[in-house]
Amino acid sequence: MFNFLRMDFYRMVHSKTTWIFVGIIAISCIFITGVMGYLSSDAFKELYLAAQAGAGNGDLSVIMGSPSFGVTAITSSDLADANLVMMMTGGTIPAFLGGIFINGGALSTLVMLYVALFFASEFDSGFTKNIFTTRTNRVAFFASKAVFMLAVAVGFSAFAFGLLYLGSLVIGLDLQGAPLGDFALWCALVVLVLFTLAMIVAFVTWLIRNKVAGILVAVFVGANVVYQLVTLICQLIPVLNEVPNYLLSGCLASLGSATEGTGNLDALHILGVAVVFLVVFSIGSIVSLKKKDI
Repeated sequence: MFNFLRMDFYRMVHSKTTWIFVGIIAISCIFITGVMGYLSSDAFKELYLAAQAGAGNGDLSVIMGSPSFGVTAITSSDLADANLVMMMTGGTIPAFLGGIFINGGALSTLVMLYVALFFASEFDSGFTKNIFTTRTNRVAFFASKAVFMLAVAVGFSAFAFGLLYLGSLVIGLDLQGAPLGDFALWCALVVLVLFTLAMIVAFVTWLIRNKVAGILVAVFVGANVVYQLVTLICQLIPVLNEVPNYLLSGCLASLGSATEGTGNLDALHILGVAVVFLVVFSIGSIVSLKKKDI
């Protein structure tokens, strides 16, 4: 197991794919910081207030928002006295980080895409096939991959959240800190759900042995396409209204919109959903690794 891990981390560090993903996260944080800095600047306030005055609209409200932060009606007097970004994000660290990287599926898509590409490349290069010609224990192989996926979930989350929070300090956002225990629980649940999503894409990649299949799962599940479709269907059938809350994307949505705690779903609910999915797809992954054409 430890030899597998050593090989995986060596390939991870020396892979161009890793640094491309690191670059994507870094560039995204820099761009978001720039946008947030401009929206919270006096220059933007003056520009907006001048436009309102020039149009003779008085104290009209503007509707601003996104799928990440929800929709907020902001009047010109509000804007003159408050920070727009703080109003849009809820002003807390979890809400700020979650609204940007969790809601909408940005971080989950990156984690799932990376895992799909990394594992599929093992089949393309013949690495995995060569490993199993030596009668290697597939459970040990799976265990090493599980640790690797957990490390990816932790690493991507820490890098994205840390860089974005640093950006918020640079532009002077006075975000409210959550209690240490609550914030640690929030981070742990985010990592757990991301890890479980990575396990799903690993299962598909190992089962089908195809890079395209893994990429499609990463995009449709990680980017919340499946979640949005299920939610739409469940809204048409009242008895199924609670079903989206039992999906991993629904748990992430709760964490991403949480101004305090874990959002509209409690921690035990999110933990239970993640553990069930994790166990099911872990068993499926171990079984799929027994295919003879590996």
